[in-house]
Amino acid sequence: MRVTIEAGFPYQFGAMTEGVLEGYRSASCVSAAAAAQELAAEMVPFNERLSLFVAQRLGISDDPKSVRRALRAASERKGLGLSSANLSQWVSSPKGEVTLSPKSVFKLCVALDLDLVEAEHFVFDCLYQDWFNFRDREQCVYGLCLGMKDILGQNVCQVAKELLREEPAVHGEPSFAPSDATGCTRLIGRGLRDLAGRDYASQEEAVFWMRAYLDECAPLFSGVRLSTIRCYRTYFDEGGVGITPLVELYRKRTGLVLPSASYLDMTDACGLPQKKRLLWGAAGRAAWVERNGRDWDILHESTIRTERHAVERMARTGYLRGNIVALLFFHCCFENAFLERNAFSGGDDLFARFYEMTNLILIDECGMAPLHPRKPFDRLFLAALSKRGGQDPVHYLNEVLEQFYAS
Repeated sequence: MRVTIEAGFPYQFGAMTEGVLEGYRSASCVSAAAAAQELAAEMVPFNERLSLFVAQRLGISDDPKSVRRALRAASERKGLGLSSANLSQWVSSPKGEVTLSPKSVFKLCVALDLDLVEAEHFVFDCLYQDWFNFRDREQCVYGLCLGMKDILGQNVCQVAKELLREEPAVHGEPSFAPSDATGCTRLIGRGLRDLAGRDYASQEEAVFWMRAYLDECAPLFSGVRLSTIRCYRTYFDEGGVGITPLVELYRKRTGLVLPSASYLDMTDACGLPQKKRLLWGAAGRAAWVERNGRDWDILHESTIRTERHAVERMARTGYLRGNIVALLFFHCCFENAFLERNAFSGGDDLFARFYEMTNLILIDECGMAPLHPRKPFDRLFLAALSKRGGQDPVHYLNEVLEQFYAS
């Protein structure tokens, strides 16, 4: 069954990413060992991907020195403030995956003179990370400024700084019911593209409409917190699963025991072989736990702390998102097994149901990144559903992981 992402999807994958997704849609059955080899072989280091993209975009030599020099010149010309340390880290050091902050992504897009669609493709195809979350005011500002880059000219970064310094609009209770929160990301994204497609007489007029749109969206920015906490209660609290690391879930459900220094949760990431980094979460995992406590404790508090933790902090580090993806994978697999045992329809559309449901929850309910078919961690689950043949997807995933770690 073909999964369509074009209609109503708030992001636009680049051609390479869409090609990989199409490959999963039509994949044939392969052994777990072959799937593990494919997973390892496709891990191109971040610095190599970024350097190649910049070189092709700017028509320069693909070597670290030339790329750093070009980005530094663009930064100085446009007032971006890209530091030499960051440029060296991104371009020169093969550190596997690097997750850039929304601000850094925005600065790179401005430095490379990318418009809104080009920037989306760059983020997905080159960076292997998520596009801006338009339900976050800061990131919505970045999207607006990229959409208006032609009229803003060299002032793109300056306008963004001014809008971010302004106090968010004061608003009353949202005019939509809690059940209407799904779709907010799409609403903001469509409005943003509409603004980007208009003609403006001056920069002042463009900034006026940008400011008005941010004020209009203020209830939607805060609405993501309501839908996120509702999602957690529905799927992970009332459902009885709880948000726990994937290694614990495996141990309880399947008996699989992964290495003690699990590559999945990025424990001591700097000491791991390059190909073993599946990017379960952030490299600073131990320090994060020390500061914040266990995930279980935090996510079962019905307070603003829970919502702030989920939307603002964990959306950036990725650890919570990884748990959500894993739990939804198990949810879909167990539900599918139940349907098949009771002679209901299932099986054939499992990939489609998992892809659509997970993206709906990640994007609209939680304000997080959609499944990325080129991101190693996400690819693991997509492969388990598309290449398993008639095998149980959970068992197949376990076999792939065992083969991956053994290689």
